[in-house]
Amino acid sequence: MKLELIEHNEKALVASLFKRANNLIPVHAFSATFLVFSVWNTIDVAYLYHWTLLLACSLLVSLLTQSIYARQPSVQAPNIDKWESLQTYASLFMASLFAIAYCYLITLGNPDLLPTIAIIMAMHVGCLVIGSVDSKKAIFVGIIPITFPAIATLVLLSHPFANMLAISFAIYTVVLFYFSASVHRLLLSGHEITAKYQSQLELARQYEIMLEAATIEDSQTEFYNRRFFDFLINDEVRRAKRGGNTLSLMLIEIDSFNKYLEFYGEEKANNCLITIAKVLSNAINRGGEFICRFDNDTFGLILPNVQTDGAIAFASKLSELVSKANIEHELTTVHNTKNLSISVGITEFKKADIIDVDVIIKQSLQALEVAKNLGGDSTQVYVSHAPRNSGSKPTLIKPKLVKNSINAA
Repeated sequence: MKLELIEHNEKALVASLFKRANNLIPVHAFSATFLVFSVWNTIDVAYLYHWTLLLACSLLVSLLTQSIYARQPSVQAPNIDKWESLQTYASLFMASLFAIAYCYLITLGNPDLLPTIAIIMAMHVGCLVIGSVDSKKAIFVGIIPITFPAIATLVLLSHPFANMLAISFAIYTVVLFYFSASVHRLLLSGHEITAKYQSQLELARQYEIMLEAATIEDSQTEFYNRRFFDFLINDEVRRAKRGGNTLSLMLIEIDSFNKYLEFYGEEKANNCLITIAKVLSNAINRGGEFICRFDNDTFGLILPNVQTDGAIAFASKLSELVSKANIEHELTTVHNTKNLSISVGITEFKKADIIDVDVIIKQSLQALEVAKNLGGDSTQVYVSHAPRNSGSKPTLIKPKLVKNSINAA
């Protein structure tokens, strides 16, 4: 983890270095323009021409390096030193050109020119440091190659004003280097804090996902939730395939529950769900049978080794128990009753079936949809007259009216 943080910090700093490097090109250009303007009538124009040409080439090389870096999709950790060094070498070459210019102008020995050179150099170096605080190498290159030769040249003049400038520049260089190094450490600490925060945030998200995945119980009904249902149905289908057994899936939905919620309110709707859950739970007395909360008002019941006839009989028992609970429902769509009821959709996984779990669930949902469209308080079974893997058109039939089959939509 610590190594990853270090690599992240280095990448961030190098990226910032190249981003700020775009602003250094105008700094060099303006400094060169001020120098040329200040000494235009003092030195040979040929010198100015050659020096400007070298500086322009150096700026183009630096711009090319930044452009190549910007095209990279990402900077891998092993390449960080290479990119930082390339930018440093480009900066060093430009710094050397300016150092030559400053030293040459100082050696002219014109006392009137020295204050102008000093001001331009101080502003130039200061701006370079501001744009290079992301890298110690860049800070060093932005200060030492320009100021030290200039200080040495001022001392060699043996002029009181030049010596005073040399001392001033020496102090300025030390202070500038100290503060720029301090800013670099602060930036490094800031990137480290940001990286740690992002790392901890990602870790918290992973824990949240793991905690959510580990939660298998619906807090309201105390049944297993949909996530655990998906796990169970997959596991039971695999077991049925290995053992050559049958399996029935029953989806149970409370009729017109949305209308119940709107009419009676959230508190009564929650109590209704809890009551239905208790009725369904009390009806299950066989080991290996699992009931889960499939959706808001839908429950899923997995019945291993139970064929369609057994599932139909059990669905009839559940409907009777719910009816006996006498839960009032004024807005029910079921005829001749004002009590809450359920609709059931059943499908059977038979021996040698090769269909997937998603298909089994879809079949139960289709059967449940037909049961609801018939007005509710109904049980529908998804069946196929031919083997299910043959592509034949399936039908949905009422358990009590087996002879009157209804084609699936």
